[in-house]
Parts: sequence; structure tokens; C-alpha cells
Amino acid sequence: MSESLADVDIEEADPFRAAAVLSSLVIFASYLLPWARIDGPAEPIDGGGAVVNLSETLQASVAAGEISIFPEVVLGVALAALVIAAFRWTIFLQFLVGILGLAAAFVALLMWAVISTDSQSELVRVGNYAGLPSSFSAGIGLWLAIFGSLGLVLAGFAAATRTYVQVKRLEAQQE
Repeated sequence: MSESLADVDIEEADPFRAAAVLSSLVIFASYLLPWARIDGPAEPIDGGGAVVNLSETLQASVAAGEISIFPEVVLGVALAALVIAAFRWTIFLQFLVGILGLAAAFVALLMWAVISTDSQSELVRVGNYAGLPSSFSAGIGLWLAIFGSLGLVLAGFAAATRTYVQVKRLEAQQE
């Protein structure tokens, strides 16, 4: 075969390419939804060093834009995967989409671990709220980010494996 395996771009419609685009869009949608819910002793804070008084139970949602950097990292990874899937779909880039999905899943799962801890010992700050860790739970946006990231992992690695097998079959037929 005259071109290297990394440069082969399968021209036919690839369901894994569509899955990568769909997973990226799911992650974009997750940014618009709450990433955390508060139902317990917590208090809104305004960036100052004010003392937190946990005398009242608060019920609220924390949007992705209120959380420091986790949602933006996941969103940036989804944007990179979307650009890759939209413009070029070589085996190297398919593998890269899988790696990007792993990175986004790691960041989203790290955020989930921060939110869903059962510790009662110290205060946690999530977005513009501080409270006991048991007061916070994962919102629908965070779950969509986790599943969208896992979709990128599956789409990227499955597409790379499928392309590799197709190329090896074509090479075997040409010999």
C-alpha cells in the first residue's frame, strides 16, 4: 500500500464518526444544565473570606459556569473531538479522540468524586456555595458530561480498531 496507515481516511460513512460528533454535542448540552444539586446544610458565598454559617438547609442548583475549571476543560476536549471528527477521520485522529475522551472522563469523574464524597469533616466549595460534602450531589449536566466522555472513548477506540482491521484486510487482498 502506498500510503501509511496513519494517513488512510475512510471515505464511507462511519457510524463511529457520527457517534463521536453526537458524544461531543451531548457534552456541549451538559454545559447548559446544572452540574451539582444542593440539598442540605450549605450557604452561598461571594468570594470573600466570610465565615460560613451552616444553620440552614439550602436547596439550589449549581450551573457549570459557576464551577471553576472542570466544565471548561471537558467542553474544550469535546470541541477538539468535534473538530477532529468533522474534518478528518484518520486512524491516528480516531485514536486521539479516544484519548481525548479518556481525559474528559477523568476530569468529569474527578468532579463527581469531589461532589459525591460522604465526608462530614470539612467544608467543600462547589461553585458559589460552601457546605458539607453530603449536601452536594451530581446534577444532570455532570452525568451527561461523564456519559458523553465515555461515548468519545468508545467511538474513538472502536473506530481506530475498525479502520486498522479494514486496512490490514485491504493489504492482505492486494498481496
